[in-house]
Amino acid sequence: MMPDDEIHRARTLRLKMTKENRMRARTQVAAISMKYRAVKNSMLSGAIDKAAFEKAYNLVARTIRRYRQEFTERQKAIEESWALTL
Repeated sequence: MMPDDEIHRARTLRLKMTKENRMRARTQVAAISMKYRAVKNSMLSGAIDKAAFEKAYNLVARTIRRYRQEFTERQKAIEESWALTL
């Protein structure tokens, strides 16, 4: 069994890495959502047609899906590292 201070240090590191992972994902999503909002506003104002908007929407959906997958993979690595510590 590990000493309590080592477990505490590992837990603190796990929480820190989880928080950083979450903030990274939020930053990525916020950046693309601003671009999406601009495209949506362009469609609503008539500057682009519905087909162009749908193409942009599909691109954003694919990108968000990739961001979620990356987040899940990073979080899984963090949890696996924590499990090894225990």
